[in-house]
Amino acid sequence: MFDLCKRDASWFISAQKNDIASIETKLNKNIGTRDFRQTKIDEGIIKGFTALHYACYNGCMEVVKFLVPHEIGLMTQKEVAIPAPGFSDCAKYKLVGGSTCLTIALLRGKGEVVKFLINHLETNKEAADQVIGHLDEENLCTYLMGTICTFDEAFKFLRNKTFIDAEFFLCATGDMTPVMNAAFFGRPYFAKIITELSEDPKYQEGIYKMALNRDSSEATCLELALLEVDYKKYGCTPEDKQETYQILKKLCIRAANFAKNADKKIWAPALHTFTQGLSFEQIFGADAVLHAETKEVVRKIDNVKKVEETSSDSDSDSDDSESEEKQKPAAAKPVQQAKPVAKKEESSDDSSDESS
Repeated sequence: MFDLCKRDASWFISAQKNDIASIETKLNKNIGTRDFRQTKIDEGIIKGFTALHYACYNGCMEVVKFLVPHEIGLMTQKEVAIPAPGFSDCAKYKLVGGSTCLTIALLRGKGEVVKFLINHLETNKEAADQVIGHLDEENLCTYLMGTICTFDEAFKFLRNKTFIDAEFFLCATGDMTPVMNAAFFGRPYFAKIITELSEDPKYQEGIYKMALNRDSSEATCLELALLEVDYKKYGCTPEDKQETYQILKKLCIRAANFAKNADKKIWAPALHTFTQGLSFEQIFGADAVLHAETKEVVRKIDNVKKVEETSSDSDSDSDDSESEEKQKPAAAKPVQQAKPVAKKEESSDDSSDESS
């Protein structure tokens, strides 16, 4: 207790400033310790952070390389909203307790750190066992955090087979899945990766089931892709959302056709969850015909009836009933519900930074 009272913050300040000489000198007495100072986000102080957390947060490569062998297995302890330029220049993101060093580097957009940490984890089994496959306090993994990021090293990370094999399906249902994240946040690059992975028999059925899910607000990934959001806040554009929608639409058509022709005991519930009584033509429009034949489908889908376009007169009828609305192609109507609270982003003008 006496040692705790005497401890100063110089160890953590050295990590923040990439002062490797000071870190090397103070290593033995400070390794594995956590910052006792109260959180002050504007000053870059976060209670409970280790020196390695600070180095990853600030992109201090020399300190990262030096401390990784000693502290890579230590996770964050407290939830705190941090500036997250790796996600968006205009938003903060809630870093929850149990987050990894790699999650910190991803959200902060520190490409060099991300690259180094991935290489270390792939070549060091002891470190990998501590980090890869780890779930934070909200049962989310590092790979899932990477799905919302928008810089080059994050894109490379999303193609990393080590993390794909270990983490892609750890969050396969609910509000934050790889597919739902791509749709809601408008990440066409990642939507393409998902589609490519779905061509591999190793991942195909798992991705198809994920694509046919609904979130807690009963929205499909296609409805989320059409949902208008605060584009600046989420680091995307209307064009990104539309491109993501088109990519995921093709994926969902393949998934739905696969489910229709596969073992009904296994796939009928997933297909029912997705369609909720609507026909493929009502959901996908004419594209249901164009993409009905896929190499996964056992039998050919013939004579699919196309949905007739709704007349322009119906658009002006303000008394349309809810049942009539449901007859419109689902893909053509953006949903209006907000994303559930499981999404952890915060706007940059939020002044209620976490402190203890």
